[in-house]
Amino acid sequence: MRSVFAWFEMLPLWGNTAIMAALSALIAFAYLPIRSGAIRWALALLTPFVLAWAVFSMPVWKGVNPSEYSFWAIYFVILWSGAGALASSVVMWSRGVLRRH
Repeated sequence: MRSVFAWFEMLPLWGNTAIMAALSALIAFAYLPIRSGAIRWALALLTPFVLAWAVFSMPVWKGVNPSEYSFWAIYFVILWSGAGALASSVVMWSRGVLRRH
């Protein structure tokens, strides 16, 4: 049986990016009850970066040679966290729009 991370690594780049955006959006829904808008937005925009860095670094934590991953870290983390931040922003923005109506 393959691990979840082996399956994740086999997906194309757009598939990984879509999964990271969806996870970030789902996590952003958990932040909606927070009263402070600044804290809510900060968490929503910081979570995708932390999530992307953790998922990208997982193979290194499992013992893979880090020199293979360090070159690609900026590319993948920026792409994944950017997609996640966009998805989280949509969730936060839609909360504001729905509150006004």
